[in-house]
Amino acid sequence: MTLLKKLQWQAEYSAYRLLEKLFQLFSLPQICRIGRRFGDLAWKTIPSRRHAVLKNIRTAFADEMSLEEQQTLTREIFRTASANLMASIRTAQLNRDELASVLEIEHRELLNEAIALKKGVIVLVPHMGNWEILAQVSFLLSEGITGGTHYRPLNNIYLDSLIKRRRQRQGTKLFSKRSSPHTLASFLRKNGVLGILADQRVPKGGHFTEYYGRFSPCSPLPEVLATRTEASILALSLGTTDLGKWKLTFHSVETPDTPACMKAMEAATRTSPADVFWLQERWRLDRVKPYHAPNKPHPCADASSSKKPYRIAYHLEKPTLPEQTRPDLTFVQGPEALFNADASLSELQEALLSFSQDSSLPLDAVHHPSASPVLHKACKSLAIQLFTFPIS
Repeated sequence: MTLLKKLQWQAEYSAYRLLEKLFQLFSLPQICRIGRRFGDLAWKTIPSRRHAVLKNIRTAFADEMSLEEQQTLTREIFRTASANLMASIRTAQLNRDELASVLEIEHRELLNEAIALKKGVIVLVPHMGNWEILAQVSFLLSEGITGGTHYRPLNNIYLDSLIKRRRQRQGTKLFSKRSSPHTLASFLRKNGVLGILADQRVPKGGHFTEYYGRFSPCSPLPEVLATRTEASILALSLGTTDLGKWKLTFHSVETPDTPACMKAMEAATRTSPADVFWLQERWRLDRVKPYHAPNKPHPCADASSSKKPYRIAYHLEKPTLPEQTRPDLTFVQGPEALFNADASLSELQEALLSFSQDSSLPLDAVHHPSASPVLHKACKSLAIQLFTFPIS
């Protein structure tokens, strides 16, 4: 660790602790209200992130909402995400009784029934709601039952140590993302309750399966662990019910395989779409081999039946496709305005947006071997991938 990095981390730690002290002066509803205002500000001032969220929402709810409704939901997502982020700083300091006072629990009997089987419980956790409540899920468990979560260590060692102590205070056992499946399986065999973030895209080693009607690589870990241990699998959702109040709901999972897990995750996140952390691009094609068939298609999933194919615009000639091509791709010839080498940034952005909105599904990518720097910039600003490798 360099001296400069150490000083930076110490400054970040001090700023975080100062923010915690400041938040102690306010109630949770007041903090959430302030957070919503900051979210509104972010929605107005970070257009690239706004476009990324809208692209996710247009994909997830393509034929279920009008464009105006999708845009309204996008703004609400910024407000709610900011409120949840600020509230998580305050809830990290709450004890069990205080946590219980801000949380309503629905279908807890599903958890109790799964624990009673004494084979361990895997809980599929989405990036949703006040995630500090989810990180301290052990306070929901009966005495003698241990809860654990997959934990990604923070780069800042001082903040990482603080947050780990807080979460372990509630009895939560933390497993690094580098923990082996053997270690996790051993925990489950002791009838542990293990939370796994299961809604994220897993480019390397993921099972290619469906989520919100579109295929992408998803985490195989729940299926792997359930197969090894016969542990039960549940999903949960965490939605905002009022300022400073949340509802945690347990959901059943039909079968212990990745497609069923993702189906349950979709059902869980649909309970409160505004609470889902949509700020990262959920559906993306591989940067190096975007058109190749996946290496690990799940045997229970058939991408050729995809209801939401990826839309890719090309100029004059359609790209030559590999012998084993993804079946969920749609190539469309883009208007000349998209490929005008003399166009300004604003003109290209307008052309891309207009073409994207011609369909219920957004434009996912542009393929243009001689793309100008301006087109690169325009695509990046609108969360549209750009492929420039030769046509053939």
